[in-house]
Amino acid sequence: MNIMMNRIKWVVGASALTLASGAGAAGTGVQAEPDWTLPIHDNQVFGQVLFDRMEYQRDGDNELALWDAQAWIGKDRNRLWVETEGETDLSSDSGDIENFDVQYSYRFDRFWDIQTGLGAQTTFGPSPNLIRSAIRPLLDCRDLPPTGLR
Repeated sequence: MNIMMNRIKWVVGASALTLASGAGAAGTGVQAEPDWTLPIHDNQVFGQVLFDRMEYQRDGDNELALWDAQAWIGKDRNRLWVETEGETDLSSDSGDIENFDVQYSYRFDRFWDIQTGLGAQTTFGPSPNLIRSAIRPLLDCRDLPPTGLR
């Protein structure tokens, strides 16, 4: 019985300590004024690199390198995007860059970005330079009804 009471005291004490530390960590403890807002820690820089295709092909004497990649770096609302796709013939130093885009992206709503930037297409020589602009939606699938399709 004595061992059981000690365990109950330990569990109650640990629970009280957990609740007290949680209230202080949220910014609502003794040190915070009642009209202060909770701190928002969203000033971090994140990034992602995604390779859809990174290949090396060899067919007899021909050696090809093919790629398709995109990357971004930035914060929640402002990001720098780089997208590229192309191929190069390693045996003859020829090839083409199907696209190389550098874009600035601004998230203006919950699932919507607007992007603008510069792009290039080249066959390792003179090429047209393009200005690109796009509105990119991000689809939130949680709001869609189930279709039963697989």
